[in-house]
Amino acid sequence: AIANLKSLIEDNNVEISVTDIPFINADKMMLTRLFQNLLENAIKFNKNLMPKILINADEKTDFNIISIKDNGIGIAIEYQEKVLDVFEKVDTKSANKNSGIGLAICKKIMETLDGEIRLESAINIGTTVFLKFPK
Repeated sequence: AIANLKSLIEDNNVEISVTDIPFINADKMMLTRLFQNLLENAIKFNKNLMPKILINADEKTDFNIISIKDNGIGIAIEYQEKVLDVFEKVDTKSANKNSGIGLAICKKIMETLDGEIRLESAINIGTTVFLKFPK
């Protein structure tokens, strides 16, 4: 996913840090689409002069949690669950082209993998997306 977004990452001078990620037993194309959508959002919705993305993992007994944290524009609390639904958009005035399906695709991929997706966000601080994968 990072390789696929190389020019977008370079054009926006994004710093991406990745800790050790555990093996996830899932379709490679699905995982690539999942991470590509999440990284693309983290880049598109970041007005910070020094955009940063941190990808981290936490291994539990029955599942793995991977988090993708950015320092972007954030999502207001009233929209945090809605943005995971098809055609739900928050930033309608932005110059960013946003179809409203990227996060819905991520939600569907996680459901297909028997996992979960949730996010925490604060306006002008950033967003963290949590992906819970069964082992």
